[in-house]
Amino acid sequence: GNIYSTGPVTADCTVSATFAVNRYTVTPSAGANGMISPATPQTVDYNHAAIFVVTPSAGYRIGTVTGCNGTLAGDTYTTGPVTADCTVTASFVENVHSLTVTKTGTGSGTVASQPGGMLSTESIIVLTVTPSLGNVTYSNR
Repeated sequence: GNIYSTGPVTADCTVSATFAVNRYTVTPSAGANGMISPATPQTVDYNHAAIFVVTPSAGYRIGTVTGCNGTLAGDTYTTGPVTADCTVTASFVENVHSLTVTKTGTGSGTVASQPGGMLSTESIIVLTVTPSLGNVTYSNR
């Protein structure tokens, strides 16, 4: 416990007490399509923070990073003051883009794209440009 009793004191003596800071483990965990660095568990003194850099793979972005009462600023996640073992978990989501097709000029015709809607990074889009009768297509810019 935390109580120390001496024996009968019959001469000068010294009692020494040694203290150590509690240390805790912060474990990083990255989902698919990205990484967290450092990737190994970090030992942190009581009430101190751990810092991790979160990096998505190409075509992905950081989804959420949670754990240890931390905050994300850009790609850097800083835990809150650590008072127990905890885990930092990062997830990643695929980048998506939209395609807008517009017609210009005074003629008429149709432009169709496949696929449509939301597109993932590096999607290949096929556009079919069909001028109406009596019209011509001038560019594909």
